[in-house]
Amino acid sequence: MDPIPEPLAQGERPSIWAVVKRLLLLAGVMALAGVVVGYWNQELGATGPHLVWMSATCCGLSASAALILVAVTVSTSWAFQGILGSILLRTFIPLAMGIIWVVIHAEWSTKKLIAVHVPLFLVSLTVETILVVDIVSTSSRFGTMLGKGRVSRKMHG
Repeated sequence: MDPIPEPLAQGERPSIWAVVKRLLLLAGVMALAGVVVGYWNQELGATGPHLVWMSATCCGLSASAALILVAVTVSTSWAFQGILGSILLRTFIPLAMGIIWVVIHAEWSTKKLIAVHVPLFLVSLTVETILVVDIVSTSSRFGTMLGKGRVSRKMHG
């Protein structure tokens, strides 16, 4: 079995520039969300900025890895596995990091972590999902499954 999936005839992978543009958009949104969440949680004291930076970085990098995985596998025979892998990356990495942070840093109580980590996770999840749907829908293989290229028919009667 070949370890590198071959592209299918009817689909094309997105260009590197298209993926980079989406990654830059994700990074910009995560930076803005980090500033907003940091300002919103000023009462966290000295650990606040560190927690916001760590959480935004963790959520942003896991969403970026998931986006890259989908972009690499979208037009291959491993497209379904790529989408499942992206779900695992974008979900379990931030979850695991949240658990590890509470165990390692006792001063980061669960309340502080939830106040910072959950909003940043939800922002990264939302943006990454929109960008993955954009990548999948522009792929000609999945575009026909989503209704692109279909002939519209009028109802009789």
